[in-house]
Amino acid sequence: MTLQNAPPGLDYERDNKFSKSFKEMMASCLVKDPTKRSSAKTLLKNYYFKQARSNDYISRTLLQGLLVLGDRISRH
Repeated sequence: MTLQNAPPGLDYERDNKFSKSFKEMMASCLVKDPTKRSSAKTLLKNYYFKQARSNDYISRTLLQGLLVLGDRISRH
């Protein structure tokens, strides 16, 4: 189906919670023709990733309060 139809994408009217930079980044990822699709190297230069938080911040925020894997297993 996807080969004949338009590429998948965000519903811009319904998904207004997404930032403009996220929508642009997603659109560049979903280009069907691989020769026209952005490379990972190019995507990492995109504003969406440039304004992202540091790895340390993300790991502290996401992992804060999680149990150590061994503790999670022993509880079940």
